[in-house]
Amino acid sequence: MKNRKSIKLSLIVPFYNEEKMVDIFFETVIPIVKKISNDYEIICVNDSFADTTFELLKKWHFINNKIKVLTFSRNFGKEAAMTAGVDYCTGDAAVFIDADLQDPPQELSKMVEKWKEGFDVVLMKRLRRNKDSFFKRVTAYCFYRIINFMSHKMVEKDVSDFRLLDRKVLDVLKCLKEKNRFMKGLMSWSGFKKCDLYFERPARIKGKTKFNCSKMIRLAFDGIFSFSIMPIRLFTLLGILLSIISFIWIFYIIYQKLYLGDVVSGWASIMSIILFFNGVIMIGLGVLGEYVGRVYNEVKDRPIYVVDQELF
Repeated sequence: MKNRKSIKLSLIVPFYNEEKMVDIFFETVIPIVKKISNDYEIICVNDSFADTTFELLKKWHFINNKIKVLTFSRNFGKEAAMTAGVDYCTGDAAVFIDADLQDPPQELSKMVEKWKEGFDVVLMKRLRRNKDSFFKRVTAYCFYRIINFMSHKMVEKDVSDFRLLDRKVLDVLKCLKEKNRFMKGLMSWSGFKKCDLYFERPARIKGKTKFNCSKMIRLAFDGIFSFSIMPIRLFTLLGILLSIISFIWIFYIIYQKLYLGDVVSGWASIMSIILFFNGVIMIGLGVLGEYVGRVYNEVKDRPIYVVDQELF
């Protein structure tokens, strides 16, 4: 194992319309990082042109050349921004941290200490979600349990993107070029020696979260369909079960006709059965379509992101 007495630390920070937080972020983070190591870099990935975030990042780059800036040609999303950070960082270890400071930088020293003890992945788990809305708490609870049921516990529960990864883990991630990115799953899939730390997630200082309900649902779908074929297997089992029920029902109808003299009747019941089976078929086609669509995206082999400007 490499000597871990000293460290070159990389911070990977996605920015999306965070003009209110840029100055606060650097004023808070830089003194903390300097206490850990003078050899550091902050990889800032700007994912939007909708505000003055890029101009502020550029200003900080000229103040401190350890602040490096990547700007995408358009909005590619947080997973692509994290991927770009992995591709460009050069540290012995890297920490993913949000620009809104809800990932407290005060925890960085504890994370580095665990890395020095020999852990390759340091996961940051939230103690509680009392600051989240009821909807977000419920959906997060359901998401982690559903995806772990379907992917053989591939994703750690209640762990955000806020984590430290050793260089060898980063090198593995750089080899994973799939287009539908679910970084939590990819980081967990890579394996290596892990440990947990717990933290309280503070409230956002300024601005509003950009991670709305539709993005949460899209990310959940990416996570489930990227790491499991369980949905297709479930519909295979459901199809077998419904076929058995259908055959039993057919034999019952034949029995009624031949031995009881009953005539099959009941427009409402027939229509209910037809509509039910049609609904199951359409849902099954939708699940199959999700996988086909992901295969389509992979076959096109387009880049995960496009960099417009680099300040290094």
